[in-house]
Amino acid sequence: TLFDRTAIFGATLLGGNLDVESFEDPFSEGPGVGFKQAAHGFGDPGFQLTLNLFGAPALRSLYDVSKYEPKAVLDIAVMGNIPIGKYDSDKVANLGLNRWWTRIGLPFTYHIGPFVPGYRTSVEITPSVFLFGSNDDFLGRTLGTDPLYQLEGHVTRDFAAKFFGSVDLLYRHGALAKIDGN
Repeated sequence: TLFDRTAIFGATLLGGNLDVESFEDPFSEGPGVGFKQAAHGFGDPGFQLTLNLFGAPALRSLYDVSKYEPKAVLDIAVMGNIPIGKYDSDKVANLGLNRWWTRIGLPFTYHIGPFVPGYRTSVEITPSVFLFGSNDDFLGRTLGTDPLYQLEGHVTRDFAAKFFGSVDLLYRHGALAKIDGN
């Protein structure tokens, strides 16, 4: 619990190999120039904090969780990254972003019927906004991105204790990228 409310904190660390190959170099002046780059190592670590605003009591133990039957639940979720992953300013393909980003969302979930495996049904709607910092060393230039507004929706249904399905919707608007303000 946090502030006497149910809360969840998580962290991620990305790593691996990235290979990019394209028939067109997005930054070349002429057509028909091939593009190939690779990157490997660790990306930017990320975090997420979700805090209940309405509908869930402070769940302090596994017993509390096992007895809890949700109906309408509203949370606030804050996600982001720490730009310390591997980044090469001479490459487009990178695992690190060399800039901060944050996502703030208001996930709302409404559970229909019993909250028992095999019988659960829910409707979920999450409006959110992504805010991006500037990358001041993107191929020797400054990369900026306008906010990204997102609306995500799901209707889920359990068909059996270990089998469920969902119908999903994702709408995004914004995130216009600008290099040196253009």
